[in-house]
Amino acid sequence: MNDPQNHVRSLAQLHDHIEKNPSSGATEAAQTITAEIKAVAGKITDDAEKTINQLHADAQSAAVKLSQEADRTVERIKKDTATIAADILNESKNDGFTPREKALAATKILKIAEKTTEQLNLMSEKSVRKISEQAETAAFMVKRVADSANRDLAVVERDAIKRISDAGKDAASKFPGSTDNGGLDEAALKEAQLAAADVIKNLAQAADAVNQASKKATSQLQEASEEAAISVKKAAARAAKLVHMSIDDANEKILEVTSEAIKTTVGEEKAEFFDLDPLKKRWGKSKE
Repeated sequence: MNDPQNHVRSLAQLHDHIEKNPSSGATEAAQTITAEIKAVAGKITDDAEKTINQLHADAQSAAVKLSQEADRTVERIKKDTATIAADILNESKNDGFTPREKALAATKILKIAEKTTEQLNLMSEKSVRKISEQAETAAFMVKRVADSANRDLAVVERDAIKRISDAGKDAASKFPGSTDNGGLDEAALKEAQLAAADVIKNLAQAADAVNQASKKATSQLQEASEEAAISVKKAAARAAKLVHMSIDDANEKILEVTSEAIKTTVGEEKAEFFDLDPLKKRWGKSKE
């Protein structure tokens, strides 16, 4: 965030005006304080909105990446098991396998592939949902901090305006006109200078209050934004871990069930004729 303290620096330019005319100077000072507070509050709101948009963008990016990874695995499992099932059905009629044996083996493999990919899809959807939910929670926290900061700024504004206005009213009751009009004697001029000094003192206090409130608001929003970003990254990491574990489990399950289906259907010796290398490679890569 840019330093919001820049918004109060122009207040020093009001001193000359206040010294010449405490009443109108106080009015201008109050207006300036209001404008500066609104500028700070506006920036807090804008920065919070940018942070929230980035949180959603990061969550969406992580979700899409995981979904695509799961989708690729699902398609790969379907393709590999379909190939093996087709190989079983297309074996030579003289290989010793009956059509029923081949059909049973192929059907079992395809069914377990369907069940496994369905489970993987469900885990992927659940994991993606967790990322989105965390992004929503993080965005809510950032907005709450920004809203709280702006409420605090509004309180500072009311107190600052009251201080300056009260000092301005007191000055106006004593000297409704300018102090440099040449119509004041030495004692009256001294009183006018004291009145102007009181307005300037209250302006300085108001400026300091705005400064402190701005620093506090900036710090709070920065801290909340960093915590929110970290929480979304952690959620994405947890989701990725779950999806990767599901992918490993799916690959392992397919290899295990495919091997077992062939063995129990056609026997241990006949099972050696089936090429399971594609599935073994998939599982081996996922475990590296």
